Amino acid sequence: MLPFNSVLMGKMHGFQRTIMKITDQRVKKTNEVLDGIKVIKLYGWEDSFLKEVDGIRSQELGAMKSRIKFGIIITFMWTCSPILVSLLSFLCYSLLGNNLTSEKAFVSLTLFNILRFPLVMLPNMITQLIQARVSIVRIKTFLNLTELEEDAVISGEADSPTAAQIKGGKFSWDMKDEVNTVTLDNINVTIPRGKLVAIVGAVGSGKSSLVSAMLGEMDKMEGEVYLNGSVSYVPQVSWVLNDSLKNNILFGAPWNKCYYKEVITSCALETDLQILPNGDNTEIGEKGINLSGGQKQRVSLARAIYNKNDIYIFDDPLSAVDAHVGKHLFEKVIGPNGMINNKTRILVTHKLSVLPEVDHVVLLKDGQVLEQGTYNDLMGKDSELHRLVSSYEPDQDTNTDKEDTSDSELGDMSRDENTVRRRKSTARSRKESETCSIKGNNTGGKDEKLITEETVEKGKISYKTYVNYLNYMGITYGAITLVSFILQYASQLGSQLWLSEWSNSNDNTDTDNKLFLYLGIYALLGLLQTVFVLGFVFAILYASIMASSKIHRSMFERILKVPMSFFDTTPSGRILNRFSKEISLILYPVLKIPLKLQTEIAIQMQRR
Repeated sequence: MLPFNSVLMGKMHGFQRTIMKITDQRVKKTNEVLDGIKVIKLYGWEDSFLKEVDGIRSQELGAMKSRIKFGIIITFMWTCSPILVSLLSFLCYSLLGNNLTSEKAFVSLTLFNILRFPLVMLPNMITQLIQARVSIVRIKTFLNLTELEEDAVISGEADSPTAAQIKGGKFSWDMKDEVNTVTLDNINVTIPRGKLVAIVGAVGSGKSSLVSAMLGEMDKMEGEVYLNGSVSYVPQVSWVLNDSLKNNILFGAPWNKCYYKEVITSCALETDLQILPNGDNTEIGEKGINLSGGQKQRVSLARAIYNKNDIYIFDDPLSAVDAHVGKHLFEKVIGPNGMINNKTRILVTHKLSVLPEVDHVVLLKDGQVLEQGTYNDLMGKDSELHRLVSSYEPDQDTNTDKEDTSDSELGDMSRDENTVRRRKSTARSRKESETCSIKGNNTGGKDEKLITEETVEKGKISYKTYVNYLNYMGITYGAITLVSFILQYASQLGSQLWLSEWSNSNDNTDTDNKLFLYLGIYALLGLLQTVFVLGFVFAILYASIMASSKIHRSMFERILKVPMSFFDTTPSGRILNRFSKEISLILYPVLKIPLKLQTEIAIQMQRR
């Protein structure tokens, strides 16, 4: 049986890899749907994505059915083997001229039944090992992925006159084997300490990649990168925690009332705290779902500023906010008069109107540093920066002026009023800063949880759960499962009664004929028991697959139809868990029922 079994194991291994590959596709597609659920609902694409996920699920269940067929064959072989071994052993023993007595038969049956348990366990253990091997190989492949070099960035002293430097840099986002796609080439940049440096260029020129290279997030092919001091980084796509707004800003740093209020004011968050239901104690949903893009960016900026560091890297934080808010952030935070004006600031920006106020400009084009220097030096000649600024200036400056002027018809009077207003605001802010240690933070409110704890059912399974699952299984498979289960235990009981009759027999005449009679009927009952076990296994496995398919479709359809408020208060990971781990739990415990059933039979036979 072992050579035949090895062929089947190879098939099972292939099916398991196919199943896991398709499962990955299904979970990935489900995750994409959850991430873009707002757009899907907006355009009414629910049915289209439902059909797409259903198609992948059908492929997954098809592969499972193929694996189950081979599993049933293996189970049948190893379940019949103890009976066949007993029959063939007794037959050969008798044909060789030996006298098969009841004593010898019972001792042999006892020994064969002792072997029955490992034989029943063997195919199931092999199946489990196949699944484990496929999983181990996948995990091994993941753990052996190429990692970034630990020394990609060389850390220096915080008091060095140079804050950051790249010498002869050559970087790539994708280094595989010998095929390397160069993203940045021939990069030589020096960032002086305490200065404001702007990185500009057309879309796709490599601005964000240059920042990532400084942080050690790219594959370094050539050159050296130096960072001298601690770093705060504000990414282009802001990241927020599922926590209160206050904790998102503090991010584990010690609480300082005065500095906290100053950061809130500088990052233009005061109005937002008044709008939010609980001020800075308002819980922020997963991925900042209850904040706008501009609010998330300002929270991310406030976090970087509050956690004081030597170097601040800003990857175009002004692009997610309105023009007048962007000007406020530049003036109060990033610019030469901002609250971190004595720190090194590296600003990636498309807002070229701020360039006259920066200390150094780095212009990128096609992944290379085309020009760098002071704004006046670069604009004083026929440079690429001059052409870029000339094509940009009119619209942006006009929009900014419109946002900052409260009433354009008032002209100079309006500007004078704005000046008075700014002076009053500055005086008021200074007064509040002087008394903030006494006033404290009054923006908080009653703490209310936006995302509730996940509930877990405990105690007995309700009758309704059984009924629902049987409905999902279908009447036909449910009936076959029930009948097979009853007949299997009936044949098991019959074999026990027959063994009892055999052991109580005192008639010693015609011993061989009686032994073969008892043995033949016992073998028939064992064969019937095996057939009914296989019928039960076949029915319950296919019924569980059908139930799993219906439950998955029902879940996915309802998820697509729930209101958006559900996604505001439910983490996507919790939803995704229902479609990965828990949908498999509907199926795989059922797959273990035959194993438990066979194990119980083997143990009972061994005891007898």
